[in-house]
Amino acid sequence: MRKKSKIKPILITFLILALIGSGVFGYFQYDANQKANASIEELNKEISENSKTAWVALSEIKKGETIEQGVNIELRPIYTGIPALQYFEPTSDEVSVAITDIPEGIPVMSNMVTGSVPKPDVRAVEISTVNLMTTQADYDSVDVRISFPDGSDYVVLAKKKVTNLDLVNCIFTVEANEAEMQMMTSAILDTYLTEGARMYTVRYTEENLQDAAVENYPVKPATLSLLNKASNVNISELISKATLELNKQARNSLEERLGLITEEQAQQAKAAWTEVQQSYIQKVQQAAEEEEE
Repeated sequence: MRKKSKIKPILITFLILALIGSGVFGYFQYDANQKANASIEELNKEISENSKTAWVALSEIKKGETIEQGVNIELRPIYTGIPALQYFEPTSDEVSVAITDIPEGIPVMSNMVTGSVPKPDVRAVEISTVNLMTTQADYDSVDVRISFPDGSDYVVLAKKKVTNLDLVNCIFTVEANEAEMQMMTSAILDTYLTEGARMYTVRYTEENLQDAAVENYPVKPATLSLLNKASNVNISELISKATLELNKQARNSLEERLGLITEEQAQQAKAAWTEVQQSYIQKVQQAAEEEEE
């Protein structure tokens, strides 16, 4: 009787194992290919989503220089995750000026450019005499208004951008021209010398869609008359004193509305403010009377 060969079962077993191994390898290879294709697809999607065109500086643009298409900027493709709205987009009807140095080859951002040429007499002015909203924030567009006890209410400064806000101390910065600064000084004196008067801010709800209010504040004739008569009273001293006292009043008002001080403390602060205000008014009136004599 012929002996069964042991080679055949071994060979069959080897072939079976080879087929299983090949299947496993094929599965893992397929899985790896699928993952690689998914990664490539995701990468292509990311590249597509972040590929934009933007205006890029052709040479270094110095602060104050006019931005001109084809002269110092040109449109180029860029790769970025920053939203397109944050990049500068020139318009045909508006002159654009760099407000910071822009290096060559750098995309121009909208916050690097202003849409208007600053006037020579415009300055950054710190204001500390106005009652602020409890929700006031940097870059709010606001009107500064003045109200009097008789119910009259006027716009002192119209549509000013709030910057460098220190809400706790009721201090912020706006840009104002010479006439507006003089108007603000007059409003400070009127507020200080008129019991019950106050200055406050109101915020624009849609600043891009709303026009600026009309600045219609008239300096009170009584204030001008009193100050003209009391020429020996130092007006600068009066303005400094008024600024300090109005700032205290604004801070007390804000803290009261935020619930940081009690009603009793608020009344005490109001009484102290009234006492100081009356004292200075008497001083001005006395000086005016002495001059008339």
